[in-house]
Amino acid sequence: MSTDLQIFLTTLRSQGAVGFQELKRQFELLGIDITDPQIASTLTDDQIIISYQNYCALSSSKYQRVTLREALQKIGNYRESPAIASYLSTEPYFDVNDAYEELGIDPKVDDDVVITAYQLKMEDNYSSTQPGRALITIATTRKSMTLINFIESSLPEFSDDQITLEQAYQMFESHWTIQEVEVD
Repeated sequence: MSTDLQIFLTTLRSQGAVGFQELKRQFELLGIDITDPQIASTLTDDQIIISYQNYCALSSSKYQRVTLREALQKIGNYRESPAIASYLSTEPYFDVNDAYEELGIDPKVDDDVVITAYQLKMEDNYSSTQPGRALITIATTRKSMTLINFIESSLPEFSDDQITLEQAYQMFESHWTIQEVEVD
């Protein structure tokens, strides 16, 4: 192989380009056979994301979840998918300790300190999605209404206007009913 061709291939790979065999392997990690023309032609981004979520739920290690996330990222890049890119930029961290590390804070700090740490991180790198992912991870782990309210008011990409009360309970792993909660 010529040096020019090697440089060209290296450049493509650095830009996220993948060969068919590697792409096939990424889809296979998510349980999808893209060699079947029927599947390949009708597969939607939402189906890919759901498959990813299912495999993450079944994975037993952080390494497996990270590998699945990398596969989804490569597939999203290949498909030039705004839906997959949006999902990945708002998906919570797998491990809350990674979220605390991203914000550079101790898990014992108050919610106000978490918000301040998030804001400082965003000042350093406004285009990064990592601080937001860290914030949503901490908010859901703590089940903190202060953090959730901040996210809803300041980070619309992380809030879902269509969320139902039941979905909110599921997010906080609660089985309360509206009669059990005092509403002011």
